[in-house]
Amino acid sequence: MAERLNVLGVGVSAINMATALATIEGWIASRKRHYVCVTGVHGVMESRRDPELRHIHNSAGMVTPDGMPLVWLLWASGHRSVDRVYGPDLMLAVLERSVERGCRHFLYGASEATLARLQANLHARFPGLDIAGTYSPPFRPLTVDEDAAVVEMINAARPDVVWVGLSTPKQERWMAAHRDCLEAPVLVGVGAAFDFHAGVVRQAPRFIQRSGFEWLFRLTMEPRRLWRRYLRNNPAFLVCLAGQKLGFRRYSLEFGDQARGRVWQVVEPAGSSGVTDHRDPMPIGLRSEAASKRKERSILGDDELVVVTGAGGFIGAHLVADLLRRGHQRVRAVDIKPLYEWFQLFPGIDNRRCDLRGRDACYAVTDGAAWVYNLAADMGGMGFIETHKAACMQSVLINTHLLLAARDCGVRRFFYASSACVYAADKQTSPDILPLKEGDAYPAMPEDGYGWEKLFSERMCRHFREDCRLATRLARYHNVYGPHGTFAGGREKAPAAICRKVIQAKLSGEPEIEIWGDGEQTRSFMFIDDCVEGTQRIMHSHVEEPLNLGSDRPVTINQLVDIVEAIAGVMLRRHYLVDAPKGVRGRNSDNTLIRQRLGWAPSISLEEGLEKTYRWIYDQMTGIEADQSAVVSL
Repeated sequence: MAERLNVLGVGVSAINMATALATIEGWIASRKRHYVCVTGVHGVMESRRDPELRHIHNSAGMVTPDGMPLVWLLWASGHRSVDRVYGPDLMLAVLERSVERGCRHFLYGASEATLARLQANLHARFPGLDIAGTYSPPFRPLTVDEDAAVVEMINAARPDVVWVGLSTPKQERWMAAHRDCLEAPVLVGVGAAFDFHAGVVRQAPRFIQRSGFEWLFRLTMEPRRLWRRYLRNNPAFLVCLAGQKLGFRRYSLEFGDQARGRVWQVVEPAGSSGVTDHRDPMPIGLRSEAASKRKERSILGDDELVVVTGAGGFIGAHLVADLLRRGHQRVRAVDIKPLYEWFQLFPGIDNRRCDLRGRDACYAVTDGAAWVYNLAADMGGMGFIETHKAACMQSVLINTHLLLAARDCGVRRFFYASSACVYAADKQTSPDILPLKEGDAYPAMPEDGYGWEKLFSERMCRHFREDCRLATRLARYHNVYGPHGTFAGGREKAPAAICRKVIQAKLSGEPEIEIWGDGEQTRSFMFIDDCVEGTQRIMHSHVEEPLNLGSDRPVTINQLVDIVEAIAGVMLRRHYLVDAPKGVRGRNSDNTLIRQRLGWAPSISLEEGLEKTYRWIYDQMTGIEADQSAVVSL
């Protein structure tokens, strides 16, 4: 391996194009598996802020100096043979040399239209080039099954090199997460190279590239997407570098893949081989001992282990962040999604990818835990839960197996995230519906599929509390929204969907918005900060019955659109799809009981919450995370 220079804790390889090509070709010949991070100032600064991303870079087979500032630093340190190994140039050089060597390539990233143009341009430039396959990932996280299918597709294509055209840090996380399951010896993250070589985005002239001002050229080409990146990173890089050079700050280099191996731990579900194991993982004697040792305390010690399931999702990620802010030192975050698809990923904690529908997985993640927050469920917005009832119902396995594991492993307190979908449908037939009280869940006639799963799981919590002395706490969430959540792809909730549609209309110049239903159905919407605060208050309380956790301010969907239009400064024509999924006619939370029990209720206004949500979604659609804005549509 080439020598590396420590730049703010990232080991940048002291290489030039010739040594980079020789290294990659050597990996292909030996079939040794590596990935390559093509890194400039942006990648270094993101790694400085994120220790896990820094581990990913330092576990790479090669970290190329993609920008001239890194080349200058290498020159100043005595590596005079170093030259810029620019991602787009590296891609072309490898492709050109691979024609005569018979190497196969796979292209992962960008839109289908961009991939089609890219393939055509590459074949015209390099006749005989073997592109074994392409894949355009959707603008949403892949499910476990979809991700497995993509891995199988790539392996079936038998490429020697997989080119990954996503943004930093997405492409680095994707390569690290898939390095062990992909058979191709080399993965290379090349960022905007796909757009450049497809002719979608103009590339800077060579003299500008060599001057170190390519960032300024790119800013003029894509100001809306890139201004935040350069304003945030470039000045900070100079300040941090000066601190390192002057000795005010030291940055250690931590090589190897130990951290990556710990973080990307996979616990297979029971019966994954097709055989279901019906044996109880814990003998009855030990189960009784665990129950006898269980102590009912409302305070969780900072050094005690707390488990959050569904931690890669919207609410779960915010809950993990809150636990860390409160000073909890041992947090185990669990989700079924690959880690690179988690909405927020926190370094320094035990992050695990598991399918908790399997019983053994639940015992593995619960072992040693004092408290468990169960937010894991296969769910989404109305467009999802009305068309995936069987998938929603299977989430009952998660809560059942987690309750068994919590009982047997001596967990002191167990939180279950229920939903307003447990309420009887005949109480929600009018937009002018009275607020729903907790007792309105019975006689039972909840939302079909998802609502039944939630109501059944509530009963399971109650009976484990009564029969097994497991302290359980339950919240019925009412339409939670906020930043760092799904806003496209079918699983998004109404506030995020409306924000996305208004933003897309504003950006496209087409003043029209599509609304599901007639717009007069009513809901109440709770901002994520209120949701997390309420969750913690319920978990720390002695209240055992389910409590509504939601706003008690009802608004119509039309009024929701009015608020978002005012934030965006636009007025749109409204096209109503009366046959689209729209759920119950009216739903609102009665907060009488939560005020009585806790002396508190959600209070953040819809206008304040939507302002923050709109700004975040706008940044995602126009900023550095928007890799495939073309797929976001009305």
